[in-house]
Amino acid sequence: MPVPEHVVIPMSMHIGAPAEPVVKKGDTVMVGTVIGKAGGFVSANIYSSVSGTVQDIAPLRMVNGAMTTAVAIKTDGAQTVDPACVPPVVTDKASLLAAVQACWVSAAPASRRMSSWRPTPSTRCSSTLPSASPT
Repeated sequence: MPVPEHVVIPMSMHIGAPAEPVVKKGDTVMVGTVIGKAGGFVSANIYSSVSGTVQDIAPLRMVNGAMTTAVAIKTDGAQTVDPACVPPVVTDKASLLAAVQACWVSAAPASRRMSSWRPTPSTRCSSTLPSASPT
């Protein structure tokens, strides 16, 4: 699929707090460059999906009617990957959990969330299924 000439990346992509732009007009970005830093408790960093030059940072009306800030990028077609984008080294459970936590998947450490969860009758799928007995 060809790279578009321009992209507009909103700083709000979820119900949480929008990210704060960390780039400015004229900056060069690469695929994977952080263009927005998490802006609150429930928030996430925003990364560029293209390489190119930041054309503008401006308000954008989302499809739900809400306003957010967006970063407009004129692509260069090269799709150069940011050297800071390196895959995590995963060798065991601890390094896997550290890699997942580094992705901002959750504010709580994954090891604490996973070790504290135990299935109960209310969380088992079968407890919410309708009875299979004939009526």
